[in-house]
Amino acid sequence: MDRRRVLQLFIGLAALHSITLGILNWLFTVNWIGIMGIPFSGFAFWPRQSGAFLISLGMAYGLGAVSLRYIQASTLVMIFSKSVAVLFLFSEFFLRSAPLAILFAGLGDLGMLIVVTALAWSVFLSK
Repeated sequence: MDRRRVLQLFIGLAALHSITLGILNWLFTVNWIGIMGIPFSGFAFWPRQSGAFLISLGMAYGLGAVSLRYIQASTLVMIFSKSVAVLFLFSEFFLRSAPLAILFAGLGDLGMLIVVTALAWSVFLSK
């Protein structure tokens, strides 16, 4: 399989991941936060807003997944956003004692960041 198509497939899977997490954050806020082991009291605006953001980000990734015309742009968006996510999640776990689920989320995002960066390197810079 062509490396560009592998990158496109991976970005599509990452898009589905982000959209799914966004839906969980937005529509099932209290239950989802409880599953993550995060104490919750009251006002759900910020967790719901993060859900809307994740859906938007997933849609941005999805452009590259459905059209090779947008693959480079969505790859760059994904590398940038996963880098920010890894820094945020690790800092929350290591500096603010966030639940273990946050560390696992950071490790998952780090894995996605490594894979998409390696694929992007092989597709866009190895010519």
